[in-house]
Amino acid sequence: MSIAPISAFPAYPVSDLIPHLWHRPLGHPGQDTTCTILTKNLVDGIQWIGELTQDYCVSCIIGKAPQTPFISNKKQATNICELIHMDTCGPFPIVTPTKEKYFLAILDDTSNVGAVGLMILKNDTLAIWWKTTSCWENVSGNQVKAVHVDRAKEFVAGKMCKHFDEAESECGHLSSSRNRSPVSPSPPANKMDYNPNKPPESYNKVMARLDKAIWIAAMQCKKDSLEHRGTFECVTPILANQKTISV
Repeated sequence: MSIAPISAFPAYPVSDLIPHLWHRPLGHPGQDTTCTILTKNLVDGIQWIGELTQDYCVSCIIGKAPQTPFISNKKQATNICELIHMDTCGPFPIVTPTKEKYFLAILDDTSNVGAVGLMILKNDTLAIWWKTTSCWENVSGNQVKAVHVDRAKEFVAGKMCKHFDEAESECGHLSSSRNRSPVSPSPPANKMDYNPNKPPESYNKVMARLDKAIWIAAMQCKKDSLEHRGTFECVTPILANQKTISV
C-alpha cells in the first residue's frame, strides 16, 4: 500500500538563510550575539552554513533607543556582605521537572554579585539564604550586616522571620528592613549585573513567542536546544518535495 502526500498545502519558496531570520525567534539579541549563537557551540539544533551578513532590525532600533539615565547609581555599602538585597519571584506558569515554580534572588550591594535559587514553595527561602550567605561570608571573610527585603509573607513570617529575629537578638550583627520602611530604594537596574525586581520571563519573551519554559534553563544556566524551532517561529518545520511513503 502506498500513501501519497497531501497536495492541498501550498508550496512555499525556499528563502536564503540569513542571520536576521534567526534574530527574531531568538528574542532579538544583538548582531554579535546572534552570530555567536549560530557559529559557536552554545545551543543544540543549529547548523549554520553560509556568510554572516548584518541587517537592520526596525524593532530593535526603536526598542533600544537612548533613554534618560538614572539619577544616581551610588552604592549604599562599602564592603561585601555589608548590605544584601533579596526578593522572591513567581509563580511561573511552567514548573521545572522537580516542581519548582518560584525563585529567590540575592544581590550583594557592593560587588553586584547575585545568586538565584529555585523553590517549590515561597517559604523555602531559608535554605537558599543559608547556602548563599555562608559561601559569601567564607570567601569575603565578612559577616552579613544588613538585609534589604520587602514585607512579603515569606520574610515577615515563618522560618525566615525566625532566623532574622534570632540573628538580631543573639548575634547583634544583622539588621533587616522587613518591619519598617526601606532605608533607601532598591538599587538602579541599568548598571546591575542582575535585576531581582524584574522577572526573567520579560527578558526571554521580548518581541518573540518563545516557550514559557525557557526561564527554567535561563535560571540554571543550562545549554538549551533549538531543534524544535524553525527560522519562521514555527514549531514544526515545513517539509517540501515529500516522496511517496511505502508501507
